[in-house]
Amino acid sequence: MILVRIQAGDTITSQSLNLNIFDLENNKIRFKKNIAHDLHIMFTNLNSPYRVDDGHAMESPLKKRTRRADTVERDEKGQQLLEANTGKLLIYICFDNVYTDRSWSFKPRDHEVEVQVEIKNLESLQQINYKNYAQYFNKVYKLQEDEKVDEQPIDGHTDFTEEKLEENLKYLQAELNNIVSSLEGSESILLTLMENEFKLRDTNEEIYTNYSKWAILLIVFTGVTGAVQLVYFGCFLRKQNIV
Repeated sequence: MILVRIQAGDTITSQSLNLNIFDLENNKIRFKKNIAHDLHIMFTNLNSPYRVDDGHAMESPLKKRTRRADTVERDEKGQQLLEANTGKLLIYICFDNVYTDRSWSFKPRDHEVEVQVEIKNLESLQQINYKNYAQYFNKVYKLQEDEKVDEQPIDGHTDFTEEKLEENLKYLQAELNNIVSSLEGSESILLTLMENEFKLRDTNEEIYTNYSKWAILLIVFTGVTGAVQLVYFGCFLRKQNIV
């Protein structure tokens, strides 16, 4: 299991930072566009030779499968498959600093990224002290008590096993799913409000445009009728020999 922690910092204007994780044969493991701030990624390299099982260290699952084969034919096929996947043992973590502004005034900037990679095999996973995670679940048990769940708070002296960790993670996952559902509902409401705002703005612009047109027509009509009246009044005065 491979854990990758990335601190990409803030987004730079007119630049996009992309993450690309692949193996030697260009098999894409992870790809994310426009990453920013903190990012945690976990994946497994099934072709890694660093395995611990039954005292046979430094064997990949493909080689282990070959060793357990009962026939020569399966041994040969397993060896061929192992040799075909040799290039997948190496994992590459790359970043693309893409410029989205092509104007002459654009000045590109370097994007500093901090990467932490942690590799765990079966032996290191079996040596995990789950009691170290107990302190992080006190708030979880407090929430469970508020919901009248019959559980006891965790302290540093309580046995905190892998099963309890999984139970608490499932509870957190359920809570996160509820939060995601609430956020999706809020997003839908916001999108509806934005759509209504756009419609209202378009209506206001249409009203303002029509008002401007009618105002201009009214001014023109008033000016024309006023000029006609002045011409008529001047002609009338001349006809009466007043002017």
